Amino acid sequence: TSLVLDGNRLFVSGLQDGPDTFVAALDKTTGETLWKVPRRDKVRSFSSPLLCKIGGKQALLLSGANQTVAYDCTSGQVLWQVEGPAEKTVSSTVVCPQTNLAFVCGGRDKRFMAVSLQETRTVSPIIAWSASRGIPYMTSPLTDKGLLHILSDEGVYRCYDCESGKVLKQLRPVGPVRASMVATKSHIFVTEKSGKTTVIKNDSTWTVIAENDIGEDVMASAAIAGDDFLLRSTKHLFLIR
Repeated sequence: TSLVLDGNRLFVSGLQDGPDTFVAALDKTTGETLWKVPRRDKVRSFSSPLLCKIGGKQALLLSGANQTVAYDCTSGQVLWQVEGPAEKTVSSTVVCPQTNLAFVCGGRDKRFMAVSLQETRTVSPIIAWSASRGIPYMTSPLTDKGLLHILSDEGVYRCYDCESGKVLKQLRPVGPVRASMVATKSHIFVTEKSGKTTVIKNDSTWTVIAENDIGEDVMASAAIAGDDFLLRSTKHLFLIR
C-alpha cells in the first residue's frame, strides 16, 4: 500500500490479517499519531488511500476488507461507508472530477462500483452504477476526459462513459496485465506482463499508435515525468526518452 501525503499529514493504511487493523494519520515531521481508527474486518488489502473532497471536506477514501470508507482527513471521523466491493482489494480507487464519482474495483469478488462523492445525510453514499464483468483485481482503472478505462488482469479492456456507465468499447486486445495504465493528454500506455507496451489514443476507440517490447516481465506501473518514461521490469529499470 502506498503512503499518501497531504500538507503536514501522512496517511497510512494498515489493512492486515491481525488484531490491529487500522487507518491512521501521522505528523510527517515527528511521526506523532494524529489519529488512528480501527477497521471492522481484519483482512489484508493493498489498495492505496485516495484524497478527495466530500461536501467541501477534505476526505480520505479507502477500499478493502469488505468495505469502502470515507474518513475526515482532520479527525478520522467516518463520513460514510458502503459494503464491498470485495473482501480483499489490490486495485486502487480513482476519481472523475467531471462527474464527482469515485470508481472502486473488487476483481476478486467480481464487483465494481461508481460511488458518488456528493455529501449525503445518510451513512451510505449513492451508488451511481455498477458492473460485474472484466473487473481487475491487481490493476487500477484510469479516468480522463469523462471516460473510464478498465483493463482486467487477463487483458480484457472496457471503456465506459463515467456518468452513465455505458460501455463505449470492449475487446480483448492484450495478454495478461499486472501494471496499471498510465496516460498523457494524447496517449494511454498499456504494459503487459510480458513487457510489451501498447500505445493507444487517449479516447474511447482503442486506436493503436505503437507497440514496444522490452522483452522482460513487468509487474510495476510505469511513471511519466515530462518527456521521460520510466518502466521497471523484473530485471532492470528503464528510462525511455
